[in-house]
Amino acid sequence: SFEAFKNAYRSSIQSGGPAVIEAKVIGRSTNVDIHQQITRSAISGVDALLGPPPTRDRVLPIKWYHNEDSRTLATTKKTKTLLMLHGWMGDKSEWDVVGETLSGDLSEEWNIISIDLPGHGESSLVLSSDQQVAHSSLGLDAMRPFGPTQNSPFSLDMMARAVCHSLIQDHGVEHLDAIAGYSLGGRIALAMKRLYSTTLSSLNNDVDNPSTSMLVTDQTRMILLGSS
Repeated sequence: SFEAFKNAYRSSIQSGGPAVIEAKVIGRSTNVDIHQQITRSAISGVDALLGPPPTRDRVLPIKWYHNEDSRTLATTKKTKTLLMLHGWMGDKSEWDVVGETLSGDLSEEWNIISIDLPGHGESSLVLSSDQQVAHSSLGLDAMRPFGPTQNSPFSLDMMARAVCHSLIQDHGVEHLDAIAGYSLGGRIALAMKRLYSTTLSSLNNDVDNPSTSMLVTDQTRMILLGSS
């Protein structure tokens, strides 16, 4: 049981010397339950010592671009969305000139948005506090819902999942008709497509929940940019 494990661990610490705890696995369900309890205790211990990490880092700030006419036409129905992803060490403002130009050139049905990637711009608090470093080192960090714990919070897949999660949960974006990505943003766009479009996600056995899989589909167009 978990209590037996705790008692054995406590005794080994109090002994002051090296110790080996031998555990007998009774069954898979019991083993899983004990590991879950260990994880919860570890989180509680870290939180008691350092305090819980802030959760706002998972909210990635976005910017909406509108032309002058659409600001006054509240009834204008926006049915398409273009997402623009900046490059490494950049932020969403890098797309300002492009966003403002496209808002005037594209038809009124288009929403045009840019977003700060994890660790960039106004979302740069990721892993910047003692609480977050401790949680990440122990595999308990706030980015865990976006991929395997062995992945860095800044891996392409984790960042792609974080972008999709924040668009849906924090900003109410339900579908992307096109994604423009520059440099790192282009790589993340490809990861989003691979993880969530119907054909590619099924090939990679990485089909996520239905609400997320609707955000990026096989019909989502990709615009990938780089520098030479």
